[in-house]
Amino acid sequence: MIATPPEFDPVDVEELRKLRLTNSAPKEVQECLELVYMLMNLDRIVEDIQCLPTRDSRLYIHWSAVQDMLGNLEMFKESMENYDVHALAHAPIVARYFSNCYFDKGGLTHARIMNTKKVSVSCSILLQWCSRTVARASAAMQVPTVDAQLAELKAQPQRWRIESKMGWREFPEDIDGKSGRQNQKVV
Repeated sequence: MIATPPEFDPVDVEELRKLRLTNSAPKEVQECLELVYMLMNLDRIVEDIQCLPTRDSRLYIHWSAVQDMLGNLEMFKESMENYDVHALAHAPIVARYFSNCYFDKGGLTHARIMNTKKVSVSCSILLQWCSRTVARASAAMQVPTVDAQLAELKAQPQRWRIESKMGWREFPEDIDGKSGRQNQKVV
């Protein structure tokens, strides 16, 4: 399990209660809470995202589902604190969907949320959590590639380079039966 550390400011529980009871939140606030809902319910949405017809298509999340998520705020907060990015890291299509639909050009930003008619500091904090979570999952997706590249480098013959008047020159690891690095003179 790769839990997301609680690196986010406390969320205003009262504000979330009010958002839960509203029938229509500002678009930016609604999108932010939809994103949180999808992150918290990956198992329910992966297949739906895979079936979207185009890259620009959006998955519709019923506001009532978001309201249900906010129904038990203590459990909600605990789920955020213990969120396992492993599932998202193993669903790259979902991570790309989040990036394309929510974070790319014109996407959700702290400024957009703070400039809504009903300023939502809690949604800004939740957006920060979402973006960090997606970034951590994206980084985790890169680990196997980096590991493979490191293994490939380790398998290559070791060489060292030195800059000379004629440019950079490569030397094998072993010169005159001794390690090339040990034969270097420090001037």
